[in-house]
Amino acid sequence: MTKNLRGNERGASAARSFGALFATLLLAAPATAGGPGSGVRFADHGLITPTLDVGTQFQSNPFLVDGGGTSADRQVVRGVNLLARPQIKLEVTNDLLVFDLTASLAARQFLNKSARNLSRATDSTALANLELLPDAVVGLKVGEDFYIDNRPSEARFAGLEDNTGRPFVTQVHSGSDAWLAVHPGGALNIDVGGFFDVDDFSTNPNSTPSPTDDNNSGVLGADLNNRWRYGPQLDVKWAFFPKTSLLASAEFERFNWENNLIQTTGGTALEFSDDWLAMPDGIGFRVNAGLSGRFTKKIVLNTTVGYGQLRYDTTSVEEEAAAKAAAGVQGLDSLDAASQGWDATLSTFGEGLLVTSKLAWAPRKNQTFSLGYVKDYQDSWFTNYVSYHYGFLRYEGKLSRRLTVNGNFGYRMEKYRGHVTRDDQVTTLMVGGTYSLQNWLAVSVDTGWNRRVSCPDGLCANGNADSRREYDNVPVNLLFTFSY
Repeated sequence: MTKNLRGNERGASAARSFGALFATLLLAAPATAGGPGSGVRFADHGLITPTLDVGTQFQSNPFLVDGGGTSADRQVVRGVNLLARPQIKLEVTNDLLVFDLTASLAARQFLNKSARNLSRATDSTALANLELLPDAVVGLKVGEDFYIDNRPSEARFAGLEDNTGRPFVTQVHSGSDAWLAVHPGGALNIDVGGFFDVDDFSTNPNSTPSPTDDNNSGVLGADLNNRWRYGPQLDVKWAFFPKTSLLASAEFERFNWENNLIQTTGGTALEFSDDWLAMPDGIGFRVNAGLSGRFTKKIVLNTTVGYGQLRYDTTSVEEEAAAKAAAGVQGLDSLDAASQGWDATLSTFGEGLLVTSKLAWAPRKNQTFSLGYVKDYQDSWFTNYVSYHYGFLRYEGKLSRRLTVNGNFGYRMEKYRGHVTRDDQVTTLMVGGTYSLQNWLAVSVDTGWNRRVSCPDGLCANGNADSRREYDNVPVNLLFTFSY
């Protein structure tokens, strides 16, 4: 594995592979168009559904600036943008394979000058899954999850006075997996395989080292860091009733960072008080077991419980610090894992406990209430890890043949541990509706409220007061969806 591997190269390779398969499937048989909005069928077993979303969006705080304050000399501003988002879905099902692909690309153009540097045309997603010999005793599954996500990420360097700064942390993600699917008979399915993920993180290319600092040898500007994550996986499903299954899974992971030390002086993380940010490599595992099924005509329950750990290797940071010091880089003496928190591991039972539960109740046809709770964790791109509790309440109902309404309330408690240490509370509220004007045209309107508060007691652990975040954002969206 080379240190100069980039996530976008990995993503481009995956995109070419699935693109070749996509073209092969399309050319395999003639296509016929169905009715308006019903897609294009081909080879009697394939369906292509292209859609286009166009509309406008409003945000009360698109830069996610700390409420009531400034961010790099910019006051909180509002933003209005135009949106165009084409999407294509491809489904193929026959005796030899099951294939599905969903891909989209979003372009946003902000109309007000104060937020024009938020304009972008690279937010994209692609999710593909291929299963060969789905009905055989032994089959093969492969998958690819690719996305490019540009997010303000509460970046204080977002709004430069000349309005030329690129106010995003951009993540290019490529997640590949392959499975040997074993169907020994009856209702038992066993999938054995592995995964390989690549994440490329970049930030404001206009952020440059301080000209008065002679030790700017860290990663600044556009390239922030890269992570490789890989390991084996096991999934087991036993459908002991027609609509009820027992589930079990296990996963081991190893993750490595290209840069275990990031110099923060004058560049990528102006809000961070230390000169260097430590990002140690690590290993982890998780196991889960649970139940999924319809217990009555109106009630569906999915619940899994498990345990996992994340352990971090401080020597990966110390070795890089020693190499930099030997090369003459100054200012590394202040690095200390114990006092700065980057020796943090997720190993206690309370933190490692995993819970995912969702209860869906359909009191009548085409109306569903969902109540859920998730306790989980993940490796973080700016500190060791984040563990969280997330609860939500959702409603979706079709009130008439053409009108659908939905609502969602979520509350999430996050605990970040590592060189950046803080506790966050995130609240989300969304209500909206969709009206089908024609089979091929629908209009959607929704609005909501997003709020993040860091260290609500006023104190951040390890004295990381500069890492605190507090903002509110109210979005309003008006979209027209055209389907072919």
